[in-house]
Amino acid sequence: MPTLAFRLVIAILSVFISPAVLLVSLFRPRMKTGRRWLIAALAFTMILAGAAWSAAMWLDRTLADSLSVLADYETARVEVRDMPFYQVLNAESLRNGVDPSLVAAIVQHGSGFRADFMSRRGARGLMQITPSTWAEFMPSAVCRGDHAPPACSGDCIFSPAANLRVGTAYLRYLVDQHGGDIMAALRAYNSETPAASALSQTYAETTAQAWTTIRGQNTQPRVDAALTAMRLRSYMSWGVIAMLCLILAWSVVRLPDPRRDDDGASDHGDIGPVGNSVGHRGAAYVASESDEAHEADEVVPQPDIGQP
Repeated sequence: MPTLAFRLVIAILSVFISPAVLLVSLFRPRMKTGRRWLIAALAFTMILAGAAWSAAMWLDRTLADSLSVLADYETARVEVRDMPFYQVLNAESLRNGVDPSLVAAIVQHGSGFRADFMSRRGARGLMQITPSTWAEFMPSAVCRGDHAPPACSGDCIFSPAANLRVGTAYLRYLVDQHGGDIMAALRAYNSETPAASALSQTYAETTAQAWTTIRGQNTQPRVDAALTAMRLRSYMSWGVIAMLCLILAWSVVRLPDPRRDDDGASDHGDIGPVGNSVGHRGAAYVASESDEAHEADEVVPQPDIGQP
């Protein structure tokens, strides 16, 4: 008799190998897999979802704390070099008290350092400033920020210096509004709405990764660790989706259909009304034997012996 500990080990192993078993059984129809593998796969999915949720809760705190340390240029003054517009980028970033490497990451991700770039939603210039933000921070400018490139003057939304001046001031405003939370500020910078969408979250994470790359050896180790864990969280989320798709496919392909079983029994006669294995041919054969026996039992008229 297997001990309780042995059964527990087998159950745990079954849970973790269940995805492979279900996947292989989809391509091997003759492979016998019971419902216990489906239950094990569901348990594995629940474990994966719980791990992803726990990682998300931890990352939201750790990543925000790690990146907020870099928000103040006094503790993270890392000027950029060897990239377009680096002189004016450094000057405007330090003027507004934000990390130049963070501004460089925003420019790299948003416009690719193209001063005349305009997005499909109407954001313009190096830091992808919208006309409404431009009008708020540059109320006295001749340019209203709603025209196509190129720049019309030195105070135009497509002017690198003016665009960086407004963009860094707007970023500083968002950092202050969110209490130094860089991730929240980046989400708001991308969405310009109070409720950040999933796309804005992706933008913030991608920009943060570019930020640490630009900072190079000056990047704090805990920021790198948080960003690595952030990628693992994303992988686990996709793993949950993949497991749900696998379970659905296995259920459709491998689980028996009760209606199909009932039809098969009535069509082929596999199971008789009293449990005997009698098909249509067998039933016909039995019926023919019964008819012959009935004919044999009929009374045959005998000749009258008394007549000559």
